[in-house]
Amino acid sequence: MNIKNNRVALVGIGAMGTALAQTLLENEIEIHVWNRSPEKIETLAQKGAITYTQPHKAIESCDIVIVCLSDYDAWKEIVDYENVRSSLKNSILIQLSTGSMAEVEANSLIMKDLDVELIEGSILCFPEQIGTELASIILAGKSDVIGSCDSILRLMSPKISYLGESLSAPVVLGNAIMSSVLGFSAGLINGAALCLKGDVPLESFKEQTVHNFARMQTEPLRILDAIANQDTENTQASVSTWYDAHLKLLKISDKLGVDTKFHQGLNLMFKETINQDLGSHDISAMVKVFSNKN
Repeated sequence: MNIKNNRVALVGIGAMGTALAQTLLENEIEIHVWNRSPEKIETLAQKGAITYTQPHKAIESCDIVIVCLSDYDAWKEIVDYENVRSSLKNSILIQLSTGSMAEVEANSLIMKDLDVELIEGSILCFPEQIGTELASIILAGKSDVIGSCDSILRLMSPKISYLGESLSAPVVLGNAIMSSVLGFSAGLINGAALCLKGDVPLESFKEQTVHNFARMQTEPLRILDAIANQDTENTQASVSTWYDAHLKLLKISDKLGVDTKFHQGLNLMFKETINQDLGSHDISAMVKVFSNKN
């Protein structure tokens, strides 16, 4: 697919949208910007962005439109603006807003009616990392359409992960990553609460956390490989072993007065895994319980 110009329209200038815009400007890309709150684009205007008071004006002269909003409700309102749909016709829309699978599917039908080439994506990094080697953007859509935008995309994130043509794939992967990050972060905070209640210096907890990082760089990969290979029988610590350790964690939490709501759900998952005769298997076998919601 041929791109007629390198002008990029950007809709949505929150923290992430601003980071995207600044990165493109620093790389001498002409950007056309609209945001619901005009004051948020003043700084970008001073740096060379062309700003508008109406969204369709920012979109109509650009082949590539990047949307980065907090949710799809905001995007739905914008699409319903007068002249926006006609200005989107025959463009490439890179949708980086946060949405559900149902919202992604509904949006794809609207874009199909408008002859818009749709790229769905998620940003898996912080705003300050955009444009650096730490940036990570995952995308789905037609490979030739994504290829035609490659030079623009890699300015924002040198690392681009292509997930195929299933437009809901970035939503699924984004939430899978969120699950792992939140699980680790909540567990870390829970551990800090245990230390505080048990009069253990947080500095000692930090020291052991750093020490465990070396192991945790390989353990997640081992677990994912076991799941991918459907080999959950080889283990150094079985589900039953982990379950016994987790029971002790619950007991000491109760004794110290640390809330156990975070761990109660995990305890139920351990029980269900054991009930399915997987107690002697590796902890990776728990994927069978997570995957079989009744």
